[in-house]
Amino acid sequence: MNSTIGWIAVLATCVVVAAGCGKSDKASTVPAVQQPVAPPKPVKLKRLERELELKPLERAPLDAKIYNKIPDDLQTMLEKAEQFELLSISPYPPKEKTADAFHGWEVLGKTTVKDAEVRKKLVAAFKKGVEANAGITADCFSPRHGIRVTHDGKTADFVICFECMQVKVFVGDKQEKGFLITDSPQAGFDSVLKEAKVTLPKQPKE
Repeated sequence: MNSTIGWIAVLATCVVVAAGCGKSDKASTVPAVQQPVAPPKPVKLKRLERELELKPLERAPLDAKIYNKIPDDLQTMLEKAEQFELLSISPYPPKEKTADAFHGWEVLGKTTVKDAEVRKKLVAAFKKGVEANAGITADCFSPRHGIRVTHDGKTADFVICFECMQVKVFVGDKQEKGFLITDSPQAGFDSVLKEAKVTLPKQPKE
């Protein structure tokens, strides 16, 4: 009797131990629960711009209409000029400097635009071409056109490259900040020059 009870106790102990081992094995196979990762905080545009120290034209095309424009004082000179000259210039720098060069560029010919209506159309086309540029330019400068205006004792020169979509500005002998442009005014400029029998420069594909 005592022997039988002893064997029963031993068997019961083995069963308990075996059950415990089984539970341990099952528990070890359960994968760990991953903690959720918080999404990164959004970077505000204003802060990002400050960190990158972006210059106005580097933000184009979003801000092109705000930053790319003819300055007000120059726009006034264009609209109210006592004298308005349209120039045809060579896109190739001359081998030798000449007295009549237009800021280093050979002048092929020029005409004084006296008709108020023609002036108005030229200035309007010029302004529209500037406003239409969405911050696009080429890494070159081969100007073929120029404008010289005189107003209130001051002279402003615009050296224009429709091919590279850039305008360099000079007030007197001092170079001012330029701006960008599209090639949309070129046809109108060429028409006025042709009418005045001014030699046109060779075009890029010629």
